[in-house]
Amino acid sequence: MKEINLIHLLSNLIRDYEKMYETMVFEVKKKNNTFVTTNVDQKILNLLKVSPNSIIGKTIADFPVNKESKKKLLAITEKAWTGKVMIYYDVVFTNKDILFVCSIKPVLKNGKIEKLEGRCAILDGIDFKGYL
Repeated sequence: MKEINLIHLLSNLIRDYEKMYETMVFEVKKKNNTFVTTNVDQKILNLLKVSPNSIIGKTIADFPVNKESKKKLLAITEKAWTGKVMIYYDVVFTNKDILFVCSIKPVLKNGKIEKLEGRCAILDGIDFKGYL
């Protein structure tokens, strides 16, 4: 049996989602060994029910989410900064009705990681409560 690459499969799911619905992108840069969110689409902010000031320009430690989500997101961000494409999903603290699914990949400039780009799909969180 052929092995399934889950990251590739979910990345394709997000690309297909963007074709049917909308593109939702965010960016993270590393400044002084700390990850800072530099850009978030307004659509994401609306769905998360947060203001731009609560996420843009903030570190993961400053996000309005619970400690477990911060820990998970920081670990995934650190791995992505090493050059890996990562998948993050969570039922969001600020809007428990949605499941937030993201692929996070490094963006290179002159052979070095300049930033991380996240592309998101939003699913009905109620449908996934029993699986998360």
